[in-house]
Amino acid sequence: MCPCSVIPTNYFQSGLWKCLSCMEGPHGKIREDKGPDFLSCGCSVDSAILELWMTKVTANDINVPKRTDEGMTPARMAFSPDNLQMVESAILAASGLTPAQLLQTEEKRLNFTIRWAMGRLGQLYEEHHDQPTITYNTEQLNKYLDELAEAYTH
Repeated sequence: MCPCSVIPTNYFQSGLWKCLSCMEGPHGKIREDKGPDFLSCGCSVDSAILELWMTKVTANDINVPKRTDEGMTPARMAFSPDNLQMVESAILAASGLTPAQLLQTEEKRLNFTIRWAMGRLGQLYEEHHDQPTITYNTEQLNKYLDELAEAYTH
């Protein structure tokens, strides 16, 4: 699936694709073409997907400000390509998920994150094998996760 297909069509203006922040905020300047993995505003497709995902998953959270709140300005809600890259890296470091993987169903995201975490625990165990504080049965957990994934696909 092309990542661009998840970007709502109202972000296509005057023949140009822009991310949510650049569409409504101060970063709307058209930048030089960086290639197929970037939008017309210069932001990466991954960053645009991440911003849309964060907006969607926090839509019902009353503690998170919304673009439609009274007195909210586009500048207050705008992300820059740099701070979106930082958020993307933080999510990857904490969960193993890329922006494209964030768009999967909750079950698939959780299944991937569990497997990623188990692999990471294995790495930590190898790095600190003289300190046996991490014990788990990877084979048994993977079998259970496969069964769980199978149940959700039917």
